[in-house]
Amino acid sequence: MSHPATLLVPQLAFSLRQLLVWADKAEAYAATRGFDANVLLGTRLSPDMFPLVRQVGSACDTAKLCVSRLTATQAPVHADDQKTWEDVRVRVHDVVSWIESHRDETYPTASDVLVRFGWYPGHALPGDTYLLQFAVPNFYFHLSMVYALLRHGGVPLGKADFLGPIGFIADPA
Repeated sequence: MSHPATLLVPQLAFSLRQLLVWADKAEAYAATRGFDANVLLGTRLSPDMFPLVRQVGSACDTAKLCVSRLTATQAPVHADDQKTWEDVRVRVHDVVSWIESHRDETYPTASDVLVRFGWYPGHALPGDTYLLQFAVPNFYFHLSMVYALLRHGGVPLGKADFLGPIGFIADPA
C-alpha cells in the first residue's frame, strides 16, 4: 500500500495553485477599486497574528517541510521577504514545483520516519501522525487565513474559490 502522502501532497500542491487564483482575484479587485493590491499582503485580523504574506509563507513552508521530512530530503530555503503578489507567485510556484518533483516511490519509509521539532525537544511524531495530525491541518490553517484575510479585505471569493475545480463525474445511476 502506498503512503498517505502520495494522495495528500498532490492536494497540497493543488491548493497552493488555487491560492494563485485568489491572488489574481485580489489584484483584479484592487484595480477596480483603485488601490495597490500589495496593500492586502499586510492585512491581519488581530495585532498578534501573522499578516497575509506570512500566512502564505507558512502554508508554503508547511507543504515543503512535510515533503522534506517524509522523504529525508533538503527543502528549498525561501526568505520571508515577499513584498508583492508577484513575489508571492514566485514562491508558490517554486514550492509547488519542488513538492511535485517527489513521486510516490520517494515515500516508502515515510511511516517509519520520526519527525522532530526544535521547539519541542525530547519529543517526536511518527511520519503518519505528523502528516495527518500536524502537517495537513497546519497547512490548511494558514491557507484558510489567507482566504479569510482576502475576504476581509473585500476580495470577492466564495467557497468554490477555496475548493477549486472538483473532479465530478457523471453518475451512471
